Amino acid sequence: MTSILKSMTEGMISTDLEGNVKLMNRLAESITGWNMDEAVGKKIDNIFDLSSVGENEDEYLFEKAMNEGLVAGGTNKVI
Repeated sequence: MTSILKSMTEGMISTDLEGNVKLMNRLAESITGWNMDEAVGKKIDNIFDLSSVGENEDEYLFEKAMNEGLVAGGTNKVI
C-alpha cells in the first residue's frame, strides 16, 4: 500500500482512526507545505485544513467521516 500511495498522481494522506498522519505522498507534501517526516504523528487538521464549507463550518470533514462512517468531501477534498 505504501508504494501505491507514494506513486499516486493526486495528493494523498493516510491517517489512523484518530486522525494522526501515518503517510503522505510527494504531492501532498507540496500541497500542505509539510514533508512526511514532519507530518507523521501530527493530527491531520494541523497540517491540512479539512473544515467543511457550508452548513456547519465548525465541523471537520475527518471527524464527520469517522463518526458517521461516511465518505466526506468538498469540491476538491475527499476523505
